[in-house]
Amino acid sequence: MAQRFVLGKLQRGIRKDSVMNELPYWVPYCGHPVNPEMILAQWNLDPWLLGALLVLLIGGWRHKRTTTSQRAAFALAWVLLVATLVGPLCNLASALFGARVTQHLIMIQIAAPLFVISGVGAAWLRKLRHPSLLWAVHGVLIWLWHLPLPYEAALRSVPILWIMHATLMLTAIAAWYTLLCPRDDAMLSRALLGVFATSVHLGMLGAILTFAPEAWHSYHHIGAPLWNLSALQDQQLAGLMMWVVGCTLYFGVALWILGRWLQRLDLDAERVAVPVGTVPHPLLDDLKR
Repeated sequence: MAQRFVLGKLQRGIRKDSVMNELPYWVPYCGHPVNPEMILAQWNLDPWLLGALLVLLIGGWRHKRTTTSQRAAFALAWVLLVATLVGPLCNLASALFGARVTQHLIMIQIAAPLFVISGVGAAWLRKLRHPSLLWAVHGVLIWLWHLPLPYEAALRSVPILWIMHATLMLTAIAAWYTLLCPRDDAMLSRALLGVFATSVHLGMLGAILTFAPEAWHSYHHIGAPLWNLSALQDQQLAGLMMWVVGCTLYFGVALWILGRWLQRLDLDAERVAVPVGTVPHPLLDDLKR
C-alpha cells in the first residue's frame, strides 16, 4: 500500500512527500519509477529509438563477416542494447541508481567489445591511434556521467541522456578496439595498460560510492523506496557493482589477454609468423577458427 501511495503521488504530479524530500518533479525518459509489481510491463517504445535500433540491425547484419562467431557477436550485442534501452531495465534505471550502473556496465563492458568482435565499424576503427588516450577519455566520461550534476541533467533532459549513452558507448567501442584488434605489440601493450588503469579507477569510484555518507543523486530518493531501499542503500549497491563486478571484469579480461599474448610470443617464429605490422591476437585469432 505504501508503494502504491507513493506511485499515485508521482502519477498525479505532486511535488512533495516525506520520501521525496521536497524534490522537483519531472518525468525521466523511461517514465516514472514504478514498483516491482509493475516493472515487467514497462517497455520503452520510443519510435526514434526503435527506428535507430532497426537501422543498426539491418546495416550491421549486411556487413560482410567471415565467421559464425562474428555474426553471433553482433546479434548478442544488438540484443543487449535492446534489453538495456527498450526493456524494463530502462524504467528500472529511472528508479534505482544501481540499475543505471548495471545498464551502463552491460553497454560498455559486454555490448561494446561484442560489437568490436563482430567487425561493425572496422573501417573507421582501424584509423584509431593512441590507445592510452582513448582509455583515458573513456575513463573520464565514466566518472563524469556518474557525478551528481551531469547525472541529474541526463535524467532531466532527453538530449543530454542520449549524449551520455552515446559518449559512453562510442568511447567504449574505440577503447576496446585497441585491446582486441591491435596493429602491433606497442598498441597492445598500451591498451593493456589502459584497461588495467580503467579497472583501478572504476574500483575507486565504486568504493567512493559505497562508503559515501549520503546519497549523491537526489532523484533516487523517489524511486528507491518503491523497491524497499533507501537512496543510500541503492547507491551502495551501485558502488559494489562498479567495484566488484565492473573492476573484476576489466581486470580479468586484461589478464587473460596478457597471458595468451605472452604464450604466443614464446612460440616458434614460424608458427606465429604474421604479416608485418600485425600481432597475433589471443582473442580474435581463436574466434576466426
